[in-house]
Amino acid sequence: MKGLKFIIPFFFFSLSLNADEYVLKMCAIAPEGTRWSQYGYLYKERVEKKTAGRVKVKWYLGGIMGDEPTEVRKMMLNQLQGCGFTLVGLGVIANEVKLLELPFLFEDFDEKDYVLSELTPYFKKIFEEKGFVLVGWLEVGFVRFFSMKPLKTISDLKNTRMWTWAGEELAISALSKFGLSNIIPLQLTDVLSALQTGIIDALYTPCYAGISLQWHTRMKYITDWHFSYTPAAILFTKKAIDSLPQDLRKIVLEEWNDILPQMSRDLREDEIKACEAIVEGGLIPVKFDPIDLKKLKDLSLEVHKKFVDIFYPKYLLEKTYEKREEFRAKKR
Repeated sequence: MKGLKFIIPFFFFSLSLNADEYVLKMCAIAPEGTRWSQYGYLYKERVEKKTAGRVKVKWYLGGIMGDEPTEVRKMMLNQLQGCGFTLVGLGVIANEVKLLELPFLFEDFDEKDYVLSELTPYFKKIFEEKGFVLVGWLEVGFVRFFSMKPLKTISDLKNTRMWTWAGEELAISALSKFGLSNIIPLQLTDVLSALQTGIIDALYTPCYAGISLQWHTRMKYITDWHFSYTPAAILFTKKAIDSLPQDLRKIVLEEWNDILPQMSRDLREDEIKACEAIVEGGLIPVKFDPIDLKKLKDLSLEVHKKFVDIFYPKYLLEKTYEKREEFRAKKR
């Protein structure tokens, strides 16, 4: 779910022209010292070197450019030209992409990789129609529940004060379908203080995001199963890309295309190691009652159907199921 849509690299570009020099102002919700900032600075170094200084890249890290909906508005006003969004920002531009965060849609990374590769041409077309260039996907991870009390049954889930990202209709609908009534919508920047004051006592996030945002320091338990998947992606406005000279345009796009595969592999490895480190650090992994887990998966199908023709067309959901079954059949 927006899980963590939560922190992944979120890059913004503000393009200004001074003679033959172009300045790309880039920002990220991710803080300094993360894998995302590491690769962001690598991108800066490579672009500036390959353009012989004709393109300058300036980073603004830690979310100082605002939340993702605000960043989208700035892009649409041509104040910013590019961004690395989680599904929060991506969904503001194209509702269809919210399909990717449906609960229990994917079983593992391999399944997700296969299905998403099959759907990418469709998503590229959707974003292009809305005036954006989808450069490529970034790994965020699978979302788990973190809590102050062990979550072993549906009843345990119902008794939590569960955080969800403010305005995330799909996540709220899924949690409500599971029977939760005390759902607390908050912006990302308010979550840690809400944990410290007891406003919330449970949340959902990938492990690496939980560590980066220090949420894990206020939790005692983590589920050993995941709830949903959340990716991120690099976008530019089509107007910004088209306005660049051909030689610079090629470098700006190709450097991301060259970096993204290794960046995603490293982020995936970081996510796996983060989940291990969280347990080694003292959080207790909790198994869910298998009968109740099946009930949650069955209830999730109702959520999948609920948002047909609201967020995504029926044929896209059916195509997703088709490609998922195609992958599972190959594994049998």
